[in-house]
Order: sequence, then C-alpha cells, then structure tokens
Amino acid sequence: MLVSSLNLSTINASGRISGENPGSPQVSPEAERLNDLYYRSARHITESLHSVESLGLRADNQASEDDKLKEKCGVFGVYKFNQNISEDSVGDVFKKTLTGLLGLQHRGQEATGIATFTNSELNISKGSGTVSDFFKKNPFFEAIKKTAIQFMESLGLSSLTSTFNDTFKEYSKDFLAHNYAQKAVGHVLYATSKAGARVHAQPIKEGEPPFVLVHNGNLPDVDNLRTFLLSKSHPENILNESNDSELMAKTIAQFQKDILEERAQSTVNTAQSKDTALEEAVKKAAPMFKGAYSLLIMNKDEMIALRDPKGIRPFSMGSLADNQGVVFSSEDSAFSKINASAIRDIKPGEMVVINQNTDINQLKNPQEIVFNKNEVRPHIDAFEFVYFARPDSVIEGKSVYETRSNMGIETAREFLNEIKSENQTNNNGLSLNLKNAVVVPVYESGKHAAHSLANELKLPVVAGLMKNIARRTFIDGGTGIDDKFSVITEAIKGKDLLVVDDSIVRGNTSKVIISKLREAGAKSVTLISTAPPVLYPDFYGIDTPDQDKLVAAKALKDNPNPSPKELNQAIAQELGADKVFYLSLNGLVKAIGIEKDKLNLAAFNGEYPVELGRKTQSVKQYARIA
Repeated sequence: MLVSSLNLSTINASGRISGENPGSPQVSPEAERLNDLYYRSARHITESLHSVESLGLRADNQASEDDKLKEKCGVFGVYKFNQNISEDSVGDVFKKTLTGLLGLQHRGQEATGIATFTNSELNISKGSGTVSDFFKKNPFFEAIKKTAIQFMESLGLSSLTSTFNDTFKEYSKDFLAHNYAQKAVGHVLYATSKAGARVHAQPIKEGEPPFVLVHNGNLPDVDNLRTFLLSKSHPENILNESNDSELMAKTIAQFQKDILEERAQSTVNTAQSKDTALEEAVKKAAPMFKGAYSLLIMNKDEMIALRDPKGIRPFSMGSLADNQGVVFSSEDSAFSKINASAIRDIKPGEMVVINQNTDINQLKNPQEIVFNKNEVRPHIDAFEFVYFARPDSVIEGKSVYETRSNMGIETAREFLNEIKSENQTNNNGLSLNLKNAVVVPVYESGKHAAHSLANELKLPVVAGLMKNIARRTFIDGGTGIDDKFSVITEAIKGKDLLVVDDSIVRGNTSKVIISKLREAGAKSVTLISTAPPVLYPDFYGIDTPDQDKLVAAKALKDNPNPSPKELNQAIAQELGADKVFYLSLNGLVKAIGIEKDKLNLAAFNGEYPVELGRKTQSVKQYARIA
C-alpha cells in the first residue's frame, strides 16, 4: 500500500477524528480560512529560515563519515494560561512550538514531532525529516482520503469509514487538530539510522490517563528500568526494542498506574494530596534514571519539566509576552523567535510543574529539587560551548558566542607560546613564518574562535574555504566529504595557513580539507583546534564514533604515554598537516569561565560524571595528557 512507505504519522490519541469529538471546538469556515492562511505563512517562515546560518544547521553534520559529534535531540514546550482560543489566536500555540523547534533544528535533523492538548484531546504528529520538511500541509493526502471514503460509501461500506479515518490519520499530514491547543511539546531528533528516525521519533505517548514525554539526553545504562518493568509484567520483547526515552516514559506510566490504584483503594481523602498522580510518578521514577536528561512531560492539565541532577544537557525556561504562559527549551536562543523572554535555566535536579494556577513570578525562584543534596552536582557538558549550542544562546549565565571567542584567544596565546619555545629550542628561526601566515576558518562552527584567534595573533582572516550547502546530504544520500568544501585558491596560494576548527573528532573531514588546500598551492598547513583532543566517547546525548575511530585515540596506540607535543605530531602525520595544535584542557575551562568540577569534560579526560554501567568496559582509559 502507498501508506506503508511513508515516514510520518499523525495520531489522534483519543481515537476520534478532529471535529467529530463532541468535546472539541467546532471548526468554522472562517477557522478553515485562517488555517490555510497560517500554513501559507508557515511555509514562508520555514523556507526563509532554511539557511545554514539562520537555523544553525551544519551541512557537515549529516554524512556518516563526518568529523563532527552530533547532538541527539532538542526539546521545546509551550503552556498558555488563557484557555479561550479565539479565531485571532487559532494555531498560536502550535505555531510557537513549530517556530521554537526551528530554532533548535541544529540539535537534531532526522526526525521531529509535536504533541498538543486541546481540552482533554491529545494529538501527536511525528515522523522523519526536518521541521520544515515534515510540518508542511499536504493536500494530496486529503484528496486520497476523500476519494477513498466516497468509494467505500458507494460500495455500501459506510460502517468502515470510521476505522479508515483512524488508520489514515496515522499517516496523513493534517495538522488542523493542533490549532486549538492550549499546550504543546515538541522534539527534534538525530537518529543513528533511518529506521531509528521513523520508529523512535518523539513525543512518546504513555499512561492512562495519557501523557506525552520528550527527552534531550541519554541514559547509558537502562538495565534497572528493564528489570523494574519486567517485574510489572511488561512484555520483554517490547522492552528490548524500546530506547531509553521510551523506557523512561513506561516507568513513569507504571508508577502513575500504581499510584492511582493505591489512591482508589485508600480511605484517605486523596483530594488533600499535595501532588497529582503524574507529579508523584515523576518523582518516584526520577532516581531510577541514570544519565543525562532534560524532560518535558505533559498531560491534559499540566506540564512538568525535569532536569537530571548533574545538569549535563542545557535546559531553559521562559515566559510568553505579557506573561500569557510559560515556555521551555533546550536553548534559550529559541525564545526570541516567539517573542518570549528567558526567565532562567532550570537547576540540576529541579522539577518545575506548570498548570493554570501557576504564578509566573514565582518561577524566578528555584522550584522543587527532587534529589538528595549529595546527588546534585552540576556538570554542564563543555561540548555545548565548543560546538553544539547556537552562538546566540546563553548557558549557565555564559554567552556561547563569548566563550567561543575566548577559546580563540586562549588558543592563540598557547600557540604563540609554543612557537616561541620552539624558536628558542631550535635556534633556526621561527618554525612557522607568521609574517606569511593567514587564518582560515572552517565554517560555520570554527569561525567565531578563528576571528578572535586571528585578532590576538594580529593576522588576517581569509575565506579560503567555502562550504557547499546546496542540499542536505543526509536526505539524498550525498556523495561524501569531498563535496562539502571548495577552496578559494586566490586566498591561500603561497601562504602559511592556520586552519581553525572548533574540534577534531575522526579527522576525516580535516584530512580532505588539508589535501585540498595543498593542491591549491598552500605553502604549509597548520591545523588548530580550539578544543582539546577528543579521546573518549560520550554517552550523555551525543552520537560519538567508537573510541578506536577517534583520531587522537588512534594516535595513542603506538605511544600510549606521549607528551602533548608528541601526540600532536602523530596526529599531524595522520592528517597530512605540517603541524597540529590543540587548546589545552585548562585553557578550555578558562575560556568557558565555569569551574572545572562543574563541567562535563569526559570527551577530553575520560572522567564520566554519571556511572556508565556495562558501557564502562568499552572505554579504554589513557594516562593524563597535560
């Protein structure tokens, strides 16, 4: 069948068709007109925001052989206090969520989804593709639906149309039901396979009464969740096919079920209970989640935000204009896209509950910390500052743009010290002719640090590399790294190049860039990373290659205890560069401006803030490199 090949779904969780539910607002002709106007506007918005710079997209974020780590996901939520949906505000919550996800598109580009509640009716739309690709109304599907129903009625099969409607809705792209929502959560996903993008797209629906969950992060060990759910008679085959986010949702749903049963049997007046069943379920489940998680959980009445006690992934809270509601996002830069203002970051271990009785002014203060004090130890991931987060985001009070600029300055100072040291040691003049040197940024992610590095070294910046972004290679298959960059020969010919990137992971892209620059006539190529060597895989919401594929780790095989200089020389030889230079770990910490013991630096030093369970066996530890 045609529908079996579609990588998308729209689910009416109530089992009713929008407009046929007696509890739903009736869709007037004027609302239909506004709906069509909205979608034309939405298409204009998404197409105009399709560029790499405005969305924070990275063309080098797609190919499987790429040299960048990949953030697995981002979350966004809107809770509007005013439940009176006028025709002037049709689609407002849905549109704000859609726009917010566009601002987080760089955190996941292979699947997306939005769930909304309109009164008690839950609707979920999710599937493969970017936000702008997936959330486009497709009249073709509605034409198929109309024709099929007419055909069934002509055969006297009118009784089957309801079943057909429910089945069809799972695959259609009819988003009209979302337009009367008072609250919504959304998600963007990076999946390691196309099957994963289809099957594991979020939001996830669980529980009775139903709730939905979206998750940014990763649990490296979920054995305890499987054991718990097996003890509650959950089917083993389903648990084995479930990812960490799905297991978290099932665990919360199980606790909610148990709590509701206990309350039903209790003689105590449950109306006096401080927490709703969902709130209590989240509190009971949270200590079982071992890893990184920024969660948004929503039912028909409330929205709950929960951040893990280490605060590994970022999570921000804001307010809509005129305090009309509350918004949540993986990065606060998405707030400005919907005319919202940041309130603050959610604290590590904090649970924030939003309902119609919420006093938005009280949200400026920390809400309930649901973990023991000894468990709450902040460890924000340093790679958010190095690469993942948008430069216009602020994380833990630190401007991402400023931290990247600081990384360039610190790298320049350390690099100049090494050059001077080599000069004194060799007595043969400078090992690199800085008078003939130019700085070449690796766009887009390396440009901010490259400019501050060049300014510190008093060197010119040239656009020696041009990124080819004509298409997204992960959608059409691409033709590999060779097509990602073009070299502007006139800018680099005969020059000593300082090629600046934010980090070096596998080194595959770096190797191609260096080869192309040499072919174009570069006199020498020095590759500079404004982050330390990546020696270890991440297990907290970043897709990293196997450790033995990391170029720095591979360089340690022949010499497991090198000096920093020896490690750099080995990597330079592997990549074909004249020289490779990395910012030191202490230099990175200084540039970020957050205490070292409050950062997750595991990718650089192998010190994991949350236990890895069985995955510990897959990590080879190296001697500390100064």
